[in-house]
Amino acid sequence: MTDSFTFSLSPLDTEALLPQLAAALEKRVELHSRQRLPGLWQVTDKLSNAERGSQPVVNHRKRLRQFLGLLLWVLGLLLLAPGLIDPQELFVPLVAGACAFFLGQLTLWLYQRTLLAILDLACGLFLCMSALGAPNQMLGLLWAAVPCLLVSVAVLPSRRRQRTTPFEKEARNLLAKYQDLKPHTIQAVFDHQSLTVSQPEDNPSVYPYSTVSFFVETPDLLLPFFQDTLLLLPKYDLTTGTMDQLRTLLAQQAPYEILE
Repeated sequence: MTDSFTFSLSPLDTEALLPQLAAALEKRVELHSRQRLPGLWQVTDKLSNAERGSQPVVNHRKRLRQFLGLLLWVLGLLLLAPGLIDPQELFVPLVAGACAFFLGQLTLWLYQRTLLAILDLACGLFLCMSALGAPNQMLGLLWAAVPCLLVSVAVLPSRRRQRTTPFEKEARNLLAKYQDLKPHTIQAVFDHQSLTVSQPEDNPSVYPYSTVSFFVETPDLLLPFFQDTLLLLPKYDLTTGTMDQLRTLLAQQAPYEILE
């Protein structure tokens, strides 16, 4: 095996690496939590493994839940609408329809929000027109129409809005620090005892592996996490040795996680 592995750092592509770094920062929180609460994570992992399966199985479960959500939405509406028109005579269908309609709304919210927004918008408008067209008989339909319209208004903007997580904000701030980096002015060298970082006009900084909390590898980055900081090492900046060899070395020194 190579005695040392050298990274000669170059400026980073912020937009390309942002999702990977954000995922690594999120993983850091999970790993710290696992160290502090191992018992809780054992239970969480067992529950996750019960839900996890092959990709075809996962896809089948998702399609089944979407279908059940749509079925509950339709059946609930068919029972709910007559019950709202004559609640005294159709109280049981009213309650059953309300429960089924709510469960359908919740399931579609979790698995098919775009479809839910379309259905609720169309349903809300239709029920409003029906109620206002014959207020003496169908005014009760507004109890279903208004919630449908409110849900559709809540869902549609959320589909267009791009959410920024705290991890993405932190990742962007970290990447910004590397934007003015002159190519190949900073070197990071891994050997069998430590990590050495050399910068111009500064003495090399040596980090024994005992100071590394864990390593996280993404498709394009190697990230040594320390107690309060981390180092961003693009894998394409590795100039001596190979990633397979380096991965084998580092996995023996500290916990090593690979993110696909």
